[in-house]
Amino acid sequence: MENNVNSTSSNVKLYSILSYIGILWIVGLLVKEKSDKTVRFHVGQGMLLTLLNIVIGVINRAIIGNIFSVTEYVLGVPYRTVSGLGLAIEFILSLIPFVLMIIGIVNASKCKEEELPVIGKFAFYK
Repeated sequence: MENNVNSTSSNVKLYSILSYIGILWIVGLLVKEKSDKTVRFHVGQGMLLTLLNIVIGVINRAIIGNIFSVTEYVLGVPYRTVSGLGLAIEFILSLIPFVLMIIGIVNASKCKEEELPVIGKFAFYK
């Protein structure tokens, strides 16, 4: 009986960790442990992190990519690219979801239900 409890506990930890890796939070919605309070918490944080990643991707491509674009000529053909400053801003913005993902994975591996900094309070799936 005790072995079954440990495997359930390790499954909860696994699904909680997976919730922060891309859209793998979907796994937490499909397994039998989906009603577990801890899994639901981390799935909600993972959903929020995925949305943030999408928003930052749109900002990087649509806004930063257009504001900091430069035209270069390669063999007389105009070629539009992003300037070095634009690439630096895109990189820094892309680090935000990565850092939050690491924080979430560490919390999940320690079985802590701590919200992600700044965005965690906006979780809509609990």
